[in-house]
Amino acid sequence: MQARVLSLTLLVLAVFAQQWSPFIRVDDDCKTEVRQVTMFSDHKAQVTHYFWCQYNTKDRKYNLLYRRQYANGIFSPVDTLDTEHECERMAATGPHDGEQIFLAYQADRRIAHTHCSADMKDGCLDIYTLNSADGGFTWGTPMAVSRSNPNDIWNRQNPKIVMNPETNRVWIFYVLANVEQTSFSIGYVTRPEGSIAYSAERTIAGRKELIMDITVALSNIGGDLLVHLVWTGEVGGNLQLRQAISNSNGESWSTSALLDPGFAGKFTSDIKMDQGYMVLPYLKDTKGVAQLSLTSDRSRSWRKKQISTKTGIADVALCYKTSRNDGIVFTLLNADMGDGKFEGEYGYMKIANENWIRGTNPFGGRNLAYDPTIRCYVENGKFVVKAVAIEMGQNQNQIHLTQLVIDP
Repeated sequence: MQARVLSLTLLVLAVFAQQWSPFIRVDDDCKTEVRQVTMFSDHKAQVTHYFWCQYNTKDRKYNLLYRRQYANGIFSPVDTLDTEHECERMAATGPHDGEQIFLAYQADRRIAHTHCSADMKDGCLDIYTLNSADGGFTWGTPMAVSRSNPNDIWNRQNPKIVMNPETNRVWIFYVLANVEQTSFSIGYVTRPEGSIAYSAERTIAGRKELIMDITVALSNIGGDLLVHLVWTGEVGGNLQLRQAISNSNGESWSTSALLDPGFAGKFTSDIKMDQGYMVLPYLKDTKGVAQLSLTSDRSRSWRKKQISTKTGIADVALCYKTSRNDGIVFTLLNADMGDGKFEGEYGYMKIANENWIRGTNPFGGRNLAYDPTIRCYVENGKFVVKAVAIEMGQNQNQIHLTQLVIDP
């Protein structure tokens, strides 16, 4: 307890010193393995919500855990949200109103993590959702929005979730893959405004290609709402970066368009969009050098910006004070150091000039095990940047949080 109070004190001091704070363990110093952490920063409430999957030695499952952190650095107790379904990939969103939070996650029903059922006929990866209406104090019951049934050969995986804060309509997208991994599609469900139920499953881009990653963003300018869906697919051994757009809340979609014909890597994180400005981090070639694709006109045209000479998984955060011109894109790369270790590489870019500046490493020389996550919000006219990564340890992983206050 004394160590936690000291860590919080150092964090607050680091905020005023405008440097990365000392590490805080998000997972509450537990001794079992954790995986797949994500966070959602509520801009209005200035509260950050953390979700992760942690191994439970009693039932031998990865349970879904949660806690939130207030602007003063204080954490809520750890809350267990789901012990029945083994959680894997997840994504969170909300309208930044201090109340509503929506989470979509992949639930695993595989036996011993190797197969779906005794006869391999049924899918075993489902999509569940949870939501809170009081800022994370209480949560509803896990709800399956898309799951395999007998004779359903499709797995649902890698969910992404977005919502329209003006109407509270929610969309959940995910990859559909048959158990043989020979056919793929993109599935989605939506929760209309004023409803608590999700629609029946719809599909996009069904084809005999490998769909590896998907991401989605909304742009709403003057009431003109567009849903932007981007994915990577492999056709004839070549990777492609493609996009489809809907101007009808997902009722219909444009013909998929090729965004980068020379694309030879994979995109590495969710697309970020605000006020028509969109940022997509991905690896630009077979060497995996990290770069950003940028658009200021709602994805009509794109330009590229290299952010590192190293390969690795990158995440981005996009925050504004009042308008696009004072906005900043923050980047966090899980950089491959070439010696079996991955270290954090941080940088930022002012939208006004798009000059990317490399900052200090938020995680020192620690070996990061999984995808890093970076989020931001504005407090007292300055940008609060939070970076989270899972550090590899012997038979366990630790979720480390550090933060920085900056006004470049």
